[in-house]
Amino acid sequence: DRIARRTPQVVRKGFTSGAPDIMEVPSPNGDWLLSERDYDLWLRSGMDGNTQVLIDDGEEDYAWQIDGAQWAPDAARVAVMKVDTRDNVRVPIVHWLKQTEDVEFFPYTKAGNPLPTQELHVVDVYSKSAVQVDGGDEDQFIHVVGWRPDGSELLILRMYRSWDHVQGLAADPKTGDVRVVLEETNDSFIRGLEIAPGWRGLMRPLADGEHFVWLSQRDGWDHLYLYDLEGRLIRRLTEGAWPVMGVVHVDEDARQVYFTGHREERLYDT
Repeated sequence: DRIARRTPQVVRKGFTSGAPDIMEVPSPNGDWLLSERDYDLWLRSGMDGNTQVLIDDGEEDYAWQIDGAQWAPDAARVAVMKVDTRDNVRVPIVHWLKQTEDVEFFPYTKAGNPLPTQELHVVDVYSKSAVQVDGGDEDQFIHVVGWRPDGSELLILRMYRSWDHVQGLAADPKTGDVRVVLEETNDSFIRGLEIAPGWRGLMRPLADGEHFVWLSQRDGWDHLYLYDLEGRLIRRLTEGAWPVMGVVHVDEDARQVYFTGHREERLYDT
């Protein structure tokens, strides 16, 4: 039935035990589900279940990967990565439960070795064409935050391998050009460890399409700041000798931000 056709299916298993499976990415209107197969990008129709190839230039170790993909609000475009792991170290994974053990070699990032090269593309599902977003330095990590509500820009976080320099970027989906909205450096690390929510939670866009909440340790403690998408500070939202862990929800009608934090006293009493 229609509900079943629009329900995301498993594309591939999580890499490590307990890691979530990679699922199809549904478009906002449910008409399309983005998938990957044989290193290429595929679409499955949420209307009739038929599948079709979207981009077919992938190859082994230089493949399209849908985890983290973000659809534009109009469901006509999707931001998705093509990842080059040809220069990465391979680690063996032994499948013990078969009658004869099977060994698979998987690209893995190790300290001191090359990082996978992440190419971010905006793919048009109707013309089946892709525009590559200007990624800058290759020694970095890219995370797609989301789209502005009108689809005019794609919001991105770029963390450099040193973990002491992060940028919030806005990309033009038609040209791939990017502009720096906000950047920060730190003498040590900026959320270098993947603790809740990790560096991918530094930027939280608001539904008005004009502002975002930014998590920064600029005064020695992680706190929240409100910015507009021109990079102008509107106001500081939290302060004190305690850290914010991450934003849980933003109620824009009530003008309230719900977040988690650590403090000896109860935060809601202050």
